[in-house]
Amino acid sequence: MTTYAKIACLIVMTTGIACGPNETKPDVKEPATDLGASQPTTTFKQGLILNDVRACYNIIATFLSPQQYVLTIQDVQARFTLIKDLRSVSKSGAFPAIVRARENDKTRFLKVFSSIDTETTADKIIKSQSYLEIFNTCRLSVLSLHNNLPSNIAASIFFPKVFESGFFTAGDPFDTSAHNENSYYPFLLGEAIDNVTLTKLATDPSDTAKADSLGFTMATAPPMVLESILMQIMVALKNPYLAWGLTHNDLHPGNILLSINESADFSIEYDNKRLPLKGPLVKLIDFGLGQAIDFPQRASDVNIWVKNRPIIAELERFIHALRASHPISLPTRIGIYTASLNQDIVMFNLILRAMKEILVARGSAVPNGYYCKNYDDCIRLMSAWWQ
Repeated sequence: MTTYAKIACLIVMTTGIACGPNETKPDVKEPATDLGASQPTTTFKQGLILNDVRACYNIIATFLSPQQYVLTIQDVQARFTLIKDLRSVSKSGAFPAIVRARENDKTRFLKVFSSIDTETTADKIIKSQSYLEIFNTCRLSVLSLHNNLPSNIAASIFFPKVFESGFFTAGDPFDTSAHNENSYYPFLLGEAIDNVTLTKLATDPSDTAKADSLGFTMATAPPMVLESILMQIMVALKNPYLAWGLTHNDLHPGNILLSINESADFSIEYDNKRLPLKGPLVKLIDFGLGQAIDFPQRASDVNIWVKNRPIIAELERFIHALRASHPISLPTRIGIYTASLNQDIVMFNLILRAMKEILVARGSAVPNGYYCKNYDDCIRLMSAWWQ
């Protein structure tokens, strides 16, 4: 199966069509032939417009021919106003920022990645973290599956919307002295989500402005709100896994956003029951380490790195904030690490265990010595909270 065919299989599966090594390959053209299909006519330079599933498939071709999708310093100045540089709070090495798009006066999230090697091949590109994050974020934003969701709610609701990808000539596109016309820095433009991270909710209760916007802190959240947040996380993870075998692999609380302006006003469906949600809508971000079945992965470095980092700083800060006097014990950690081979389930069990005392104090039982083993097992465990 060729690289392009594998990517095509992954994309087509969002529409419910099965595709894998033993199935019939979809009739998909080579990416370069389709790149201009959805590009609107504008008076300013744009990258690739990410408005449908085919565009996600075309991202690989932009990495192979970045010159066609480059925004120069003049383009940047014509299109964007920098509102907030987020590098001081980001640990990713990328350049995240909040910007205002001049063409529609909308606030957007902009992320710029490290420069790419223009002499590289498709096989190497699809193993790079910048490509994986842009590609995964794109396909998640149009994910149409709705397992455990009402038929009119698609799983894409749990992921940020994206609008455009392309390349800048500088890692900081707003630094006029840093641009080099021979350099290509991938960027992703998406929705700006006014949010509080799950980490922030636990570690910084003094952030009163945002706490007031949510209506609660970790210490004051009603039981159903915390239950709803945890249930959303699991359903959000389950649908990409069903679509592509995609796992996040970096599910720490800093990558779990609680939207201030969007509510989860629907029900989770499980075992012929409806479990009504309450509180903020969850959004999962940063799928740059995401791995999928039947898709080339960086097995030599990502698998080893992920599987040998059971202690992640962001998660440990979250655990310490909630359990400073009684950390999660070594036997408990061993039980969690051995309960599942899925890194996302391991991380979720640690988050659940960190929140155990808060949940139990408010009537939401978390069984001692039991750690869920897969997505449905976690959903089953939490569904008891609605009885």
